[in-house]
Amino acid sequence: MGDAIDKRISVSDLPHFLFGQSKFFTKVQSYEVKDKSYLSIAEGILGDSWEIRRREAWYVAKPHSVELPRHGFKIHISLISSLTPEALENILPVLAEFGVAFKFLVDAHVQDFFNSQACNKVSSGKFLTAYPASQVEFEAVIEALFTVTEAYYGPYILSDRAYKESRCVFYRYGTFTGNKECDVTGASKPVVINELTGETDLRLPYFRLPEGITDPFPCPDDESESELLNQRYEVVDALASHSSKGGVYLARDKKSGLTVVIKEARPHINRSLLNEHDAISGLNHEAHILRRLEHTGVTPKVVEVFKEWQHQFLVLEHIPFETLNYRDWENHNILINDQGEQALQLCQRYFLLLANIIKAVELVHQTGVIIGDIAPQNILIHPETLEVKLIDLEGAYDQLNEQFYARITSRGFSEYDKNKRRKPTVDEDWQAVSALCVHLLHPVCPLFALNPAIKNTYLSALVKSHGLPECMSEVAMLLQAAQVDKVKQVIPTALGQLTVPAAQTGLFERKSLNLDEGECKQLLKKMADGLAHFIDNPVGESTFPVDYRALNSHPYSVSYGQFGIFYYLRKYTNIVAEPLMQKAIVELMALNMANMPRGLYSGLSGIAWVMYECGYQSDATFLMKQVLKNDLRHDACDLFYGAAGWGLACLQFYSKTQQPEFLQGAKEAAEIITNQLNEHQGTLYYKNLDGQPYSGLLHGNAGIALFFLRLYQVTQNQEDLRLATRCLQFEIDRGERINNELVWRKNYNEKTTYPYLQFGSVGVGCVLLRFYSVTREVKYLALAQEIAQATQGKFCIYPGAFVGMSGIGTFFLDLYRVTKDAQYLREANSIAYRVSLYQCAAGEGVAFPGDKLAGLTTDYATGTVGVGFFLSRLLNDGQGRELFLDPDFSGLETCEQAAKAQLDSME
Repeated sequence: MGDAIDKRISVSDLPHFLFGQSKFFTKVQSYEVKDKSYLSIAEGILGDSWEIRRREAWYVAKPHSVELPRHGFKIHISLISSLTPEALENILPVLAEFGVAFKFLVDAHVQDFFNSQACNKVSSGKFLTAYPASQVEFEAVIEALFTVTEAYYGPYILSDRAYKESRCVFYRYGTFTGNKECDVTGASKPVVINELTGETDLRLPYFRLPEGITDPFPCPDDESESELLNQRYEVVDALASHSSKGGVYLARDKKSGLTVVIKEARPHINRSLLNEHDAISGLNHEAHILRRLEHTGVTPKVVEVFKEWQHQFLVLEHIPFETLNYRDWENHNILINDQGEQALQLCQRYFLLLANIIKAVELVHQTGVIIGDIAPQNILIHPETLEVKLIDLEGAYDQLNEQFYARITSRGFSEYDKNKRRKPTVDEDWQAVSALCVHLLHPVCPLFALNPAIKNTYLSALVKSHGLPECMSEVAMLLQAAQVDKVKQVIPTALGQLTVPAAQTGLFERKSLNLDEGECKQLLKKMADGLAHFIDNPVGESTFPVDYRALNSHPYSVSYGQFGIFYYLRKYTNIVAEPLMQKAIVELMALNMANMPRGLYSGLSGIAWVMYECGYQSDATFLMKQVLKNDLRHDACDLFYGAAGWGLACLQFYSKTQQPEFLQGAKEAAEIITNQLNEHQGTLYYKNLDGQPYSGLLHGNAGIALFFLRLYQVTQNQEDLRLATRCLQFEIDRGERINNELVWRKNYNEKTTYPYLQFGSVGVGCVLLRFYSVTREVKYLALAQEIAQATQGKFCIYPGAFVGMSGIGTFFLDLYRVTKDAQYLREANSIAYRVSLYQCAAGEGVAFPGDKLAGLTTDYATGTVGVGFFLSRLLNDGQGRELFLDPDFSGLETCEQAAKAQLDSME
């Protein structure tokens, strides 16, 4: 999970972090076991000679005398939860007799998740893992398990091979013990399973043996196996990410010559204590629904249903439209960039498409079917005619025949319920269409799962800010109340008003919605109350709800973890969090420092900086010295993970402590970076850990340029300034003017442009302003002002600091501080209002949604604290230092004198 440079995960991986608490990201190890019957069975069979302990989602059982090898063949058991208690009574005596270490899921609730389509493909179906200590033991144990489990079954484990004809016993070659060593990002290093080749244990959704390892139970190749499905269909492409439930494929029908879509379902996936039906039942139910709706013309036609091996397949006609989710209509860019005819056409298309969606839903309802999961990814549209087709109907309810599979929902469009037998209603379908009214303008609907009451306010803000027809808000509210007949009267009237030229409509006049001083103070108080709420009601091991990236590495970082929160509490609130911070420091100091990332935002150097600022100077100085003692510091150069970041921290500590080793550390960082820079037409650039040259502050050249600029301020060495300007010039040269706007791409190999602090334009802009402040070269200010013009007025998807509106607001405050031009302060106030739309209740206070708008977070990068830094500076008219970007060099003159005196004493 999270292989990108910023460690963002895909939407499909979110359920792993929302499993324990639906509103917060948590690790499974913080999940409170609901039923300890599995543990009781194990304790009763194993006896006192075994140790059983909890580790994340598992109970780990191990004889006291057993030492495991690092890797080997391991055995997996897959079971549906209803069979598990009986199966354990047969399985565990075998493992006890052989003395084989093993682990098993803590209860049926977790097991049902691992057996669901929400679980990732690599982990899916794995209930119990056994670790035989040798090849001989492996072969004996797996045969014994096969013998006692013939009556049991579970989902097929994709990463494994089944033993003989077993329906629940599988095996693969892999690691037995995890790697405690971390890389420069804080992620665990893969375990080497072949010391000769250096091959690591790759977690793949298919069976694969490492080089040099032979399968002890080889399967003969079936040369007669056809490449065609059902002797008829040639798969040509995958249409969606393959889930544990099965794939969706584009195929060519050799019989008819037509292109078709094939949906796949695997047995026992989604079967649970609360739902006896599996994915195959769901696929068959969808086939039934589609046949019921065939005459409506708003769904794909069924070609056939067939079974091959254990899997069920549904073949559908191919409809060459685009999903509404894929297009996202690019509406927001039109609203920002064009207040004329394009915006008029957008509104016309908006109402025409909405009318077509309403018509399609009505046709389905007239047949006695409720759709259940109306969401953008389940709607196909023709890009020109706006014809609508509805797909993925396994969650639909056939009222006439009383046929229903399971409740299926999409966040922000339909209400989630753990009771999968709860049937959808007609009113819920219309509420989902109401949410589409917002999505067609701006894709933020997951926010409404966290705060349903904000939907009308958010849409109203969009309408007012861009001068859109007021009836857009009216239509959404009518649909929310299922008053469809009234909607069908409003839409034609609206379309009639949009037939004249844009200039004659009186529309598309931007209106600035601002957060005034009193509202800003009130919001900051509610944010502080929200943080205090979590101190009294902790979420997971971090006390405060944080981004999932802190859960994947360590909980202490300034960006995603605790220390950014501690800093904010200390500097901007009256909340007493000293006991929590002291506890975290004790825990941190007890860790193996050699295995902690060094980065400014990701690791020790940033934590040390914050500790120093919060009054823990001695511990902070010790910690910062640890940064300079480990080879991990050589492995990256950017501001977030690498030498530019910890080098900047060295400059801060040099100014604060007057210890020359920190200045030497900063110079070492400069040397590390210089050795990894690439030259391009007189400029310099850095390829990050994945080989990509990113744009912006935290992973791109702008952050490295800022480090060299700060180094120059300390050393007054012209070479440092030349390096700074050459790095920044590469960033400047990579800016593009699209539709008269200066923009940057995340990296230079993708189409999407980014306006954010972490990647893209405002991160570049923040550095340009600091270059202007030091060099007084007007070109830097002019470019920053051009960036401001390109980002003004934007409703971004996220409220946070790194990839959201608070980071953009910070840039406008920087620009106001430099220029004193009131338009930039006004825009910062407008951004503050837009950010305020995302507040969600947290006790008596509020918090903000983080990545994917999927869970509430309080960290600096994505949540409350990042918003708080921005709003606190806004209240102070943009004055104040920005954490890390503006080191305190007030002690520089003293530092220089001390360094000179020390050098003199050495001569």
